[in-house]
Amino acid sequence: MNKISLIILASVFLSWAGQSADQSDENKIKLIGSAWYQGGHVMNGTYAYENDIQKYWLQKVFTNIGIFKKANDWLSFTASVEMVFHSSFKMGSTFPESELFIPKAYIDQARGDIQFVNTQKLNLRLTTGYFHFKYNEDVTNLGNTLFKSYCYPTTIMPSVFDFPLSRLTGLDLYFAALDRKIFADVLFTTHLDMYPIGDFSLTTIAGTEPFRGITLKAGVQFDRLMPVNKGITKPAEASKENLKTGEVTNFTYAGTKLMACLNLDVKRIIFGDDYPALFGEEDLKLYAEGNLLGVKNYYYFYDTLKHRVTGAFGIKLPTFKLLDILAVEFEYFGSRYPNSFDRLLNANNPFPDIQEASYLPEDWMDDDWKWSVYAKKDISDISLIVQFASDHLQLWSTRPVDQVFRDNLIKPSDWYYQFKIQYRF
Repeated sequence: MNKISLIILASVFLSWAGQSADQSDENKIKLIGSAWYQGGHVMNGTYAYENDIQKYWLQKVFTNIGIFKKANDWLSFTASVEMVFHSSFKMGSTFPESELFIPKAYIDQARGDIQFVNTQKLNLRLTTGYFHFKYNEDVTNLGNTLFKSYCYPTTIMPSVFDFPLSRLTGLDLYFAALDRKIFADVLFTTHLDMYPIGDFSLTTIAGTEPFRGITLKAGVQFDRLMPVNKGITKPAEASKENLKTGEVTNFTYAGTKLMACLNLDVKRIIFGDDYPALFGEEDLKLYAEGNLLGVKNYYYFYDTLKHRVTGAFGIKLPTFKLLDILAVEFEYFGSRYPNSFDRLLNANNPFPDIQEASYLPEDWMDDDWKWSVYAKKDISDISLIVQFASDHLQLWSTRPVDQVFRDNLIKPSDWYYQFKIQYRF
């Protein structure tokens, strides 16, 4: 069924593109998309049991196809679908469905952009629908945490190779003035891919570019500010009694996150826009990002603020145009619990994924640091990408009963590599 749907959609897109041939180049419907193969090895990790992943082979095939339509000078539309053909963990088990590659199709974008004003002094734009969003432009893997995390349980969502951004549903009002001396995004979004489904959040990210090559941002997110079902977002059974005071703490998925981000383009700071030709566009860029995932403490599980702080930093090293990007990134996440949302999905409560009787905080200190090395080279319409990392990888299982919703890389010796060959059209 997925294959048939994709073929039908592709046929419609191509038909629309053909019908627009008599329009002007500026306003005609444009076909957009790409196709790629990616593979790699998880060299060591843990799925269900300690060190049960060794040299596990990963491979996937993707295709993405869509259309872009600029209706006029102020209105444009983008719609695209994506399909992945991938295997299950673990292949070769006694269950036949895990031994086959499975196709899956989904919407990539469905957005409209309204450009109210677009001058050097003032820029005002509204994006609506289902759209890509990335507030830290320099991140290749670790960072952009605000929209891919929970406050309670304090969790960062799984890493997706070569997709360091978020798909959001809702509204994004972007404002910039004085050639981006000041700018801001105000986003009103709803959760379609993070349980509880449907809750509404309000996010504001403001920034400035005070000098060439320097960008400062700060943000606040009122996560699940408007729940669609208060009984789910704040489950009655999710509570703990303080045996000393008798006070009962009721837990909730809702919370307030804070973000700060600094981006430096060192070559532009030193040389300006006329930097030496030996540097590539992405060379000599640095960033640092910090997030507080929940400003409110809760008795028992979430009583220490520092355990909900995460920080990431990275540098794009100069390769003198041998590569387009060579990025090295690190992330620190000091949570004393597994990076997991298993209890959230399987027990409907915002508790960490632990067995309280046997839990020891020191058991979860080895996974505090994550790292990533990312390299990319574009040759015409082809991209060659490779990444070595110990990040928030979570392997996928065909059988829901086998799915583990926690990080698979939890020790310093756990890591993987992946590569990707992509063609864009």
